[in-house]
Amino acid sequence: MKTNHILLTAALLLCAASCTKEANEIPDTNDDNALYPVTFSGGIDLVQTKAEDKNTTLMRKDVKAKVWVCASDVDLSSSFTSLASQEYTVGENGDLSIGGSDTIYLAKGTYDFYAVSADSVGTSCPTFSSNESEVLKNGFDYLWVKVDDKAIEGKASKQNVELKFERKAVNIVINIESGTSNGITLTGWDSSGDSAKILPPNPDSKCKMKLSDGSITPATTVLTAGNEAKMTCGEVENNKATVSYIMLPLGSGQNPTVTLNVKVKIGGRDEADKQYTATLTAPASTSSAFTSGNQYTYTATLKANKIEFTGATVANWSEQTGGALTPTE
Repeated sequence: MKTNHILLTAALLLCAASCTKEANEIPDTNDDNALYPVTFSGGIDLVQTKAEDKNTTLMRKDVKAKVWVCASDVDLSSSFTSLASQEYTVGENGDLSIGGSDTIYLAKGTYDFYAVSADSVGTSCPTFSSNESEVLKNGFDYLWVKVDDKAIEGKASKQNVELKFERKAVNIVINIESGTSNGITLTGWDSSGDSAKILPPNPDSKCKMKLSDGSITPATTVLTAGNEAKMTCGEVENNKATVSYIMLPLGSGQNPTVTLNVKVKIGGRDEADKQYTATLTAPASTSSAFTSGNQYTYTATLKANKIEFTGATVANWSEQTGGALTPTE
């Protein structure tokens, strides 16, 4: 049996004295006993299609990404412990590096590459002890990619592996507008410090990612009152504002609750605090579930005693239109 010898990073090479040869071998691949330089570059596929390369944007600087390397067509469910892996940091131009080096060395052959990121500066990637990750958390834009059957050729120049990550979490966006026809104007957020909150999915023990396909098992319930998470609030400009939250996928029949605390003027009267609560509903086209990789965008128009929510368009994530909401004051 021939084997491929794989050196994952300069750091791994430095610790070679304490590592066994077998730990860095990939079985059943062609081996000419030479190693060739390979680099990685990371980007996010904005429209989840492989037909439009121009729709890929670079990953943010200092985000962590973990890469697994294995011989082509390895079954991860039975061979995970034999995979070589390394966590990298994204640089200015999307290149992945560690310890000042952006290069690994692989023997000539055909490989599969898997990579995962939480897309968060200073946050490590999810831990995988098998083909399945640890329980994931709300609030992180989990990214995943697989590069199939990448041929590493016997040449001295560096060969780059482009990682086009796909988004695997769910993004909720609410655009809040003044109801000018009703004489109500959004003037700001209230001073409570909890301008917008959401009761997100309950990760429980279910919400884990499979490395083989990037799928995240959806939550089956939402968290209970008292476990609200803060949404990201934009500035109130021109009497409009946007709030957003990244959450885990959520199964059908389960709906997150959103609470908005705003300052408004009604009919020219003095500014007053208003609190509105609404239950988010997913559109029927997704079987009433909040599906992995989708962004659900809603428009919320202020009324004197309620907010009128309607679905809107989607950008950057997989296209999906949010359903109508029925909020109460």
